[in-house]
Amino acid sequence: MKNNTKYIIILFSLTFITNQVSAAEVKISPVNQTVTQGDIFNLNVSIDPSGTETAGVQLNVEFNNSMLSLNNVIEGEFFKQTGASTLFNKVILNNSGVTSISVYSAILGPYKVSTPGTFLTINVTATGSQGQAGIYLSNVNIVDPAGNYITVNVINGSVNIDRFSSTLPLVRYINGTVLDSVTKASIIGVNIFTNTSISTTTDASGFYSLAVPYGTYDLTAEFDPKYYSNSTTISTTSSAVVMQDIELVKKPTGTITGIVTHN
Repeated sequence: MKNNTKYIIILFSLTFITNQVSAAEVKISPVNQTVTQGDIFNLNVSIDPSGTETAGVQLNVEFNNSMLSLNNVIEGEFFKQTGASTLFNKVILNNSGVTSISVYSAILGPYKVSTPGTFLTINVTATGSQGQAGIYLSNVNIVDPAGNYITVNVINGSVNIDRFSSTLPLVRYINGTVLDSVTKASIIGVNIFTNTSISTTTDASGFYSLAVPYGTYDLTAEFDPKYYSNSTTISTTSSAVVMQDIELVKKPTGTITGIVTHN
């Protein structure tokens, strides 16, 4: 009887060990990097599910908006490894007073992934002059195809902003996002230009970046025929990176009706 009991305990222990699932790892990559004020660079949020079947992810990315400005958030290939379509929320970026963004994605259909990949890529500008800025992941939730939560191990990251010289670089940057004045939604394809003919257009997140020499500029955002143009004066004499979000007012629309008669 004692031997039978011993065998049952051993069998139970082996079954318990076999059924244990390793925690999925969610981390900022690279975990630490050094950049210079004004640099534009990418940070990845990568996921290693440790072989566990995964179907959905939700998380927050927290950052120091006095040192970092988020330019764009792009979905990675993690959930697309099987060729499946995904539901990925479009993050509207407005760095004014914002210190956190919420991101979620899920596979559409009877698909799942269990191998590592990049969940999302964040394009960032180092706006601070010098110091360390942390990038933190919070409220991280991963679910399997049945909707069950998976244990998660989170690894945060940091960015060291260096300023090698007290002399500002000759090339400065004017960065920002163009927004609808009412809905605050980003506007794609807006023409951004200066009085010196330096120009660009906003990307899929409404973000723009102009590389300009030292000086003062009249900056104009124009998106005909839907919006009125908006102009402002920007100086790059005291900073390597100037953040300037622009709001556009939509032109009123209406319907003209009448009757055409013939005399």
